[in-house]
Amino acid sequence: MSGEPEVMDAGPPPRSRRRVAALLALLLVLVVSAAALDRSMRSRGSEQVANCRQQGAAEIAAAFGRLTARAGTVRPTVVGMPDGALKDQLLELVSEAVAGADDQLRSARGRCEEVELIWYHRDLVRQRDDCVATLDELTAWFQEVSSDGGHAFGGGVDGGGGCG
Repeated sequence: MSGEPEVMDAGPPPRSRRRVAALLALLLVLVVSAAALDRSMRSRGSEQVANCRQQGAAEIAAAFGRLTARAGTVRPTVVGMPDGALKDQLLELVSEAVAGADDQLRSARGRCEEVELIWYHRDLVRQRDDCVATLDELTAWFQEVSSDGGHAFGGGVDGGGGCG
């Protein structure tokens, strides 16, 4: 002991404490606001992705419906028929049945691609991107069928799982 009175530190002056409290309150408000905004954006994005997938699935179903109806009527004849003018005419009917399907699928793809999402909402980004990829694949396939109706009988295409 040196004999001098011990000085006790009372901490920062009251003015500094108020600033710290105000900054902490502001930080809390910002965090809560950011969480609310993120939740709102996720909800909006989820709804838009669901609409995109529903529209994509509807266009896919419509295209396959037209194809199935026409291909079902000509398949029994085309499968056993030798190449020739009649077979070509029947395959042309198949091509005509899906003419324009690629445009409808491309349009649905464009609507899906326009859905803007925050990068860290990875599940929504994946769902949107899976549907876009499916629409790309089916657009190409329906273009081939509209060019050559025989392509419809070759199989090898998924029914649109990315939009389902």
